[in-house]
Amino acid sequence: MARLLASLLLACLCWPQASRADELIRQANTQESLILGLTYLRERFQSIDTSKSLIPNELSGPQLDLGYANTRMRKLFGRPNFYTRAEVSFGLSQVDFGGDLLDPETGAASKNNSGPFNTESESMRLRLGYMQEFGAKRRFALTPFVGLGQHAALRNSSGLASTGGYADFTAEIGVLGQLTLTPQIVFGVDASIGHTVGAWQVERQDVLGPTAVPTSFELYLDNRTFAEWHQRLLVKYNDLRFGGAEASNGTLQPQRHSGLSVQLEFGTEGDLFELLFR
Repeated sequence: MARLLASLLLACLCWPQASRADELIRQANTQESLILGLTYLRERFQSIDTSKSLIPNELSGPQLDLGYANTRMRKLFGRPNFYTRAEVSFGLSQVDFGGDLLDPETGAASKNNSGPFNTESESMRLRLGYMQEFGAKRRFALTPFVGLGQHAALRNSSGLASTGGYADFTAEIGVLGQLTLTPQIVFGVDASIGHTVGAWQVERQDVLGPTAVPTSFELYLDNRTFAEWHQRLLVKYNDLRFGGAEASNGTLQPQRHSGLSVQLEFGTEGDLFELLFR
């Protein structure tokens, strides 16, 4: 671990390593990375009271993200230029009810709020795409992709809500655009849309099966430095819109979850785990 930390520091401080324009995008797509990020979460819910009126509620707060990503260019089905990315991340957040505090059962204003309280989450994402290069010296690339994702979260109890769990599986399609800006820096734009293929929320002994449409948009700069190290700065926005009407009195049904993230990735074109455990 000490060796890894020393390597990360050296990679960030040393002079950039110039690459050929037609190689830099492929190098940016060939790395194992550690992820460190900060996300601002905003989660909107609704419930119904005893008179069947809709009661809105909202949770918001910061989340610390830690994760790992493996991005590769591969040869599949006898053809090169296939793009794959596997990503897993864990989040620790501290959220609070925002706006007017409304009792989900009665709709009355309430001061019975024990927030801020903790939420733990876990996410995985797999993507497969095919890259096409364009322009002089192949400085521009487009990669349409398909993907599968999984997400789970556990929310601690508060004065307005009991302990709750949420999990979903999603399928997505999208496109990644990349442009070589300098002999060291690649600019990337990533956009996708999808649909849940299974989602569950457990709260107050109720099990809900909400459907949702996830969308995401991401901008990043990838900087390649000496010894095949990469540092990537990302700004990402995720949005999850749920459908369906609340059918259980007092249960907080999700309506829309969104998150704005700033992340740093520290990657190497070599074997990251060899640096971790050697």
